[in-house]
Amino acid sequence: MLSINPMQQTDVRLVALSQDHVKDLEKIAEDPRIWQHNPQIAHPHQFASIWLKNAFKKQAEKDQFPLVIFKQNRMAGSTRYYEYDAKHRHISIGYTWYHPDYWGSGLNTLVKTMMLHYAFSELNCERVAFSIDSENRRSCKAVEKLGAVKEGILRHHLVRPDNTFRDTVCYSILKTEWITREHAL
Repeated sequence: MLSINPMQQTDVRLVALSQDHVKDLEKIAEDPRIWQHNPQIAHPHQFASIWLKNAFKKQAEKDQFPLVIFKQNRMAGSTRYYEYDAKHRHISIGYTWYHPDYWGSGLNTLVKTMMLHYAFSELNCERVAFSIDSENRRSCKAVEKLGAVKEGILRHHLVRPDNTFRDTVCYSILKTEWITREHAL
């Protein structure tokens, strides 16, 4: 079972999703640009019925661990750990979205750094994976900046809400790679 304490670094906090966050998450999720590369949501009005419903369901089943991102005590977005396998020591990070006010601010790099550190040091993972829409160049560049290695592309992996096919780019970071990178920082 995945158990995680709230993470905090500088002015950024990651806390477990709760019902207390719903109203504010719905408000910041209203910008349609957030959902441009999302394989489930075509319009912000689907956020509660699809994204929130799925997040709470997966959290209750202990299949995923959704986190809410705060920057200077202001809600900025959300991310998740998923596909945790303690035996094989790997986990995935994804379902990440931010209000556009935070795009290009460096917040994503800090959040992913916090999550990677936790995955390798606290969860004893050997491998952390990311799966990204091939058209989402901003996210691909962000994980590449973290040192993630592109492993390949799953062609026509998912069907988007508009019925087009999504190719998914697979990335990973190994513990040895992260330790080397973390010591260099």
